[in-house]
Parts: sequence; C-alpha cells; structure tokens
Amino acid sequence: MKFGKAEIGMGIIGLGMGQCVFSVKSVPESTVRVRGICDTNEDRLREVAEENEVGLATADYRELLKEPGIDVVGVYTPDDLHAEHVLAALDAGKHVVCTKPMVTSLADARAILSKVRATGLKFLVGQTCRFIENYETAKSLVDQGKYGKLLYVEATYNHDLRDMFVPTPWRCQMPQDFLFGGLCHPMDLAMWIGGRITQCSAFSHKSLIDDRYPSDIDDNYVAILRFENGALGRVIGMYSFVHPDGMPYIELTVSGSKAGSWQDKVTWEAQVGQRTVEEISSHRPVQHEGADYSGHHGEVVRYLRHFEECLRNDLEPAPGALEGTRVIAALEAVRQSARTGRAVTVEWDF
Repeated sequence: MKFGKAEIGMGIIGLGMGQCVFSVKSVPESTVRVRGICDTNEDRLREVAEENEVGLATADYRELLKEPGIDVVGVYTPDDLHAEHVLAALDAGKHVVCTKPMVTSLADARAILSKVRATGLKFLVGQTCRFIENYETAKSLVDQGKYGKLLYVEATYNHDLRDMFVPTPWRCQMPQDFLFGGLCHPMDLAMWIGGRITQCSAFSHKSLIDDRYPSDIDDNYVAILRFENGALGRVIGMYSFVHPDGMPYIELTVSGSKAGSWQDKVTWEAQVGQRTVEEISSHRPVQHEGADYSGHHGEVVRYLRHFEECLRNDLEPAPGALEGTRVIAALEAVRQSARTGRAVTVEWDF
C-alpha cells in the first residue's frame, strides 16, 4: 500500500551516525521530517534537539516508538543492539531504516525477515556503499550486459578503525565484531554485483596491534568467492593495520569479457589490444542535481530518498530484509571457513 500522508515522520535512535539523517533537509522535494530523537548521551541529545528544533527527545527508545507522528524509525545504535531496536520498531508498526550491519547473527536476521514479511512494513539496510554514484553506475552497466560475461568482482573496505576507538568506545567495550560491522560493506557490494554466491573460502587473523581491542576476536579478513554465474570474487576487510597513505577505504573492481572498471574509470575492449578508457560517471543512469550528495552524508541522503520513493510507490527497498539476511549468511560462511580451513556453501534461500 502506498504511503499517503503529506509528510513522513521519522524518529532516530542513536545520534552518532544518526545525525546524518538531518542532511535530508538539504533536499527541498523531500517530505521526510525528523519528529523524534533518542540517545543515551543526554548532553548530545539536548544539543541535537535544540540545534534541529526537534520536539521529542528521549533517552528511552520505547518512548519514541509510542509517538503516533513517527512513521519511520532510523536505527543507528551500536551493532549488537540493532535486532532489539528493529524488532521493537516493527512491533510498534513503524517502517525501519537500519544502518549497517543489519544484525550480528543469522538468527536475528531471520527474525527480522520473518517480521517484515508478516507485517508488510518497509525495511532498508543503510548500506551507504550502494549509494556511491560510481558504484551505482557499475551496477547499471552490469545489469545492461555491458561488461559481457561477468568474470571477476572484487570489493574491499580497508579502514584502520583504531582511530575510532576514542570517539566510539563501544567498539572495544561491547565489542564490535568487524566481520559484521566492517566486512558487510564489501560483501554487500560483491553480492549486489555478482549475485548468488555458491562457495566461500576465507582467511582471518587477530592483528594484536592494539591492546584496547579484545585479543580473542579476528579483525582482518580475506574471502574468495565463487558466484553461481561462474564469476570469481574476492572480498577484503582490514580493520587493525597501518593504513598506507592514499589507500582508499572502499574499492570496487568489476571485470567481464568486454569491459572492466575500477573506481571512477571503465575500460572497454572492442577486441584484444584495442581499449578505450572513460570516466564511468559519463554512464550514470541518473544525474543528481539541486542538493549536495557528496561524501558519507550524501550517501545517507540518497538512501533516505530511495526509501521515501519506496514508501510513496509501494516498492521494495534495496537492500531490504531478504538481501540483508543473505549478506549476514555470507558473513557467517566467512567465519566458518576461516575457522575450519574449508570452503563453505553459502545459504541463499530464506
């Protein structure tokens, strides 16, 4: 059923990353209005409420869920709390946007998928990497068959997160499992481009280079993938390492029988030895104008605009609950393979 109200009331749980939601105000045509916020840091809660003139500000997310003027709940809390907050919001009859990772276990992902199917409510995993315009363009070219036979997909998210331990101490205290909190980014990109994974072989290790992070949790990952369509893939996530100067945090490589792309360039090969290189941006399916869509805030604005469109036209958000569950299943396979030293079949049908 299409959403019929003139405005879409939104509540935010978690004002770290959650503050990015306020950037949607830069888009004049957006009808999203933040009507409630929640955070356990009362100083931050008060400051954000005053700065953005939000009437409802509470440290108890249950109070926010009771507000009838809130139609959509944005969950931006630490990873291990996502399942609790998402399920509570769905039970309260709210549509949900949940920042990555969707959850930190396949059991929780299944529970959310079941609840979304039962309620018919909209659910979006806020995978910002999908809303990087060059990557969106690569996906469009793949869907059009422009790469020819897909041969290889590589996605990486290499980010020395030790710099984040002071501003976000929960990463060490909870702690954050980088398999879900980090590797979900490149795994989602790889599956978005390559489709169904049939097998995964993975390696991981404990860097032990920072005693603030628990010594019994792996923090760096490499996974080799085989896709059902015959393509091969690799997903890399390094989160405790010395980050080389100039190394991008996020990278996407797509290669086929007719073309290949990396980041902002696409190379076309008419025949062996005859190549043409172009800016991939020249093939963008949509040129976004009139608002600032750059950087991390811009990616959040773009996925909120996508969610708004899905509500207005009764469309399925992407990535939704099913795609999110498949990513969690793939990450579980990474862990199993790394622990056993064997290739693992990835669950797909849910």
